[in-house]
Amino acid sequence: MFAVGLMQALGITLLISFYNAYLRVAVQEWQVQPVVFTCVCLMVSAFVLSLCAGPGRFVRETLRSPVTWLYSAVLIGAYVVDVYVMHYVSATEASFFSRMTIPISLFIAWAFFKRQPEKSDLAGLTLILAGLIWLVMLQPSASLWVILFVVGLSALFQTIQYVIAETHKEAVSASETGTIRDKARVVGFVTFVSSFVFLIVSLILSYVHYYFNVEALAAITFIPEPSGFIHLPTVLAASFYGLCILPFIRYFKWAASYNLKAENLLVFMAFIPVLTYLIEVVAGMFIHIPSNAHVFDGERGEKLLFIGVLLTLGAGLTAFLKVRAEIVKQGTNNGIWHAMKEAFTPEGKSLVIEHTFHGMDDYETVCAAIEYCEGGLEKASDALGVPATSIEVIRDGRGRHAFIPQISRDVSRRFRQNVALSDALTGLDNRTAFMAALKAGTASKRKFSVLFMDLDKFKPINDTYGHEAGDEVLKAVAERLLEVLPKSACIARLGGDEFVALLKADKTKVQSHMNKISEVLRQPFDVKSSSESISIGVSIGVAHYPDDAKTAKDLLNFADVGMYRGKNER
Repeated sequence: MFAVGLMQALGITLLISFYNAYLRVAVQEWQVQPVVFTCVCLMVSAFVLSLCAGPGRFVRETLRSPVTWLYSAVLIGAYVVDVYVMHYVSATEASFFSRMTIPISLFIAWAFFKRQPEKSDLAGLTLILAGLIWLVMLQPSASLWVILFVVGLSALFQTIQYVIAETHKEAVSASETGTIRDKARVVGFVTFVSSFVFLIVSLILSYVHYYFNVEALAAITFIPEPSGFIHLPTVLAASFYGLCILPFIRYFKWAASYNLKAENLLVFMAFIPVLTYLIEVVAGMFIHIPSNAHVFDGERGEKLLFIGVLLTLGAGLTAFLKVRAEIVKQGTNNGIWHAMKEAFTPEGKSLVIEHTFHGMDDYETVCAAIEYCEGGLEKASDALGVPATSIEVIRDGRGRHAFIPQISRDVSRRFRQNVALSDALTGLDNRTAFMAALKAGTASKRKFSVLFMDLDKFKPINDTYGHEAGDEVLKAVAERLLEVLPKSACIARLGGDEFVALLKADKTKVQSHMNKISEVLRQPFDVKSSSESISIGVSIGVAHYPDDAKTAKDLLNFADVGMYRGKNER
């Protein structure tokens, strides 16, 4: 989930940076009305998301949810407060103050969700707090407390938006049990409610202000005249953006809040001002965009530049440490890239899961696979052929979630092949698989031989070096058997230090294979858990079909007796 959320966060950062540059050009070239632009963008994107999602689940629940309407109120509150922030600080300073969302989100995550900050959070947070304190010290003392109040309130509103996106009940249900369309439907209807409330409030304020000349509203300079709501350039520019870009931002914002958690997403979004500036520089090569570089002129400007560098380094350090920790958690660099690739495969989590009250079969299969893989979700994912996120949802659902029928059949088949018939430690066939092969061999009426192998001097390894060393030796034995025996051989581990093999060869070749096995297993084993080389031997019994026995059970017993006879004769 982290890798998927990371890609979504990068997408949000890039698209919002493009939005900032696009809105600046639109205001400059077409004199668009920011409030109207925002309303139209939200409404068009809500329409696009709902159209793509189509009819289905979560519509009523989303519209009836108080949290949906709370989100709308917070969205409007954030917009209004942001406008007031611009009365006291420059746009550059406002973007720097927005980094307050990072410490606020970390506090909310700790206080309300019991998520302890990690070292990566604290390291970057120190730099961010230092930058914010320096920025506060640059503000005029006469309006300092007002500035702290409005920028703090703005950051709080922004943080609450992402916390709601992470915890919204219907959005969480859609992420865990629904399809991509279900998630888009929830986001679409939340966006519709937000745009509707935003539009109604803006229209009411506009009409009251301009037709009733209410003095109390005179300070609200960002409210347009009623005619501004049908300003054609604004409507066209907003419609283009709402149609092509904003639906992705809205969807990614909600999905990444769930996958990454709000506090982590806000860290990655701290790069938006830097990326916006770079986009404006590139765009300035083709169209006229006035440079903002003048804000860094003079002594105050130089301090702002250093503050910006400090804040960006803090966010960058946090982001780097989080990604590195996730790579270490995955085991290799390929782990996180594999998870990213998984986000684009048609067998993504949301496409293989359905909600049900009869999912115990899949739940038991998944739990058995996880136990077989010693708790490793990625290994269980490979064994069952479905994403690790799907494995996690089925496990946590405890029978409330299941794979869709087609995927469930494939999972059951892969479970039989890779788990039920496989030895967890060595990857060889297990007793069940070997007995099935043995019965198939006797049914074919063709000659074959069975080797029964028991390792000599193996028990002292566990006693002297520990079970970890013993497991390493067993894995190495399996690898050596695979190297010296033909590919057509069926090799299995019955349990403990007992191995068997079914060979389709004449007696002369079988004896040659037995000699190779004895020779290769006498060579010392180097294990990570011991500085000393470990030496063992092997006792081998053989049974030839149909000369020595005619049933699978009798063949195995005959070879077993022969093995013990050879062991006792030494």
